[in-house]
Order: sequence, then structure tokens, then C-alpha cells
Amino acid sequence: MASNVKHQPPYDACNISNHLIEIAEKNKKRLSILRLVKLVYLSHAWSLANLDRPLIKEKVEAWRYGPVIPSVYFLFRSVIREENLNTIKQQCPEKVEIDVDSKNLIQEVYDYYKSFDDYELISLTHKKGESWYKVFHRYSPDRTIPNKSIRRDFIKKRESVA
Repeated sequence: MASNVKHQPPYDACNISNHLIEIAEKNKKRLSILRLVKLVYLSHAWSLANLDRPLIKEKVEAWRYGPVIPSVYFLFRSVIREENLNTIKQQCPEKVEIDVDSKNLIQEVYDYYKSFDDYELISLTHKKGESWYKVFHRYSPDRTIPNKSIRRDFIKKRESVA
């Protein structure tokens, strides 16, 4: 049985996914697999920009529908046809207690993006000239989006609204 361990970021993306599912449950909202993947990515990206640290250990890849954390997709793909992931939290290799700053950031990300539909989330992460676009459109089998590029994109987003 996994024990609850205090930990500092970066976290296993499974723990961040389950935390987002818990937030959705409290808000009586539905999460699709696409929305879950996007919210994990956006939480990670804003952590890079605002907390100057990665939120997750895993790499982010440029896939057709935007940035994806493959471990999250593959862990939850067995329920991909389910419209409601809220009851399908996954057993993580190690259950950890997420630090307060990260929890607050994840909650802010959830609250900000909860009114966006799936297509708006896809559009939001498909901006020409940003990291996903550059990696997806290059001729290379490596689809990894570097954290430094994600951080740079989201610092620009933060500064554009300031």
C-alpha cells in the first residue's frame, strides 16, 4: 500500500492528475482525458513560469492535439471513452503530499481554465511560434518540449497580461 509522504516538486504526474481529479470532484465537474492532460500541462507550465520550478518529473511531448505528458495519457487511456474521470483516480507508484505553493497554483490553474472548452484548450496550446509549434513542426523523431522553452512561453504570457 502506498504511504502518504511529504515531498517537494517535481512530482510524479500521476499525483498531479489525481489532485486535479479531486478538485473537479469537489466542484462537481466532469473531466475528459483531454482536459486532464491539458490541466496537468498548464499547471506544470505555470509552475515553471511563476514558481521557477518544474511541477512534474515527466517530459512533455508535442503531439497532434498539443503538449502531452505521455505517462498521464497512457495511465488514463483505458478510460479514454469515459466522459467522467472523476471516479477513476489511478494508483500512483508513490502517493505524496503536494506542497502548499503547488496546490495553490494547481487550484488557480483549474479555476482559471475551468470555463474553457476542450477546443479552446487545444487552441490555447497550439500557438504559432511557441514551443509546441516549434517542436511539432520540426523534422525530428524527438518530440520532447524542453522545460526552458515552456517556461519562456509562459513568462511571455504572464508579462503580456501584466
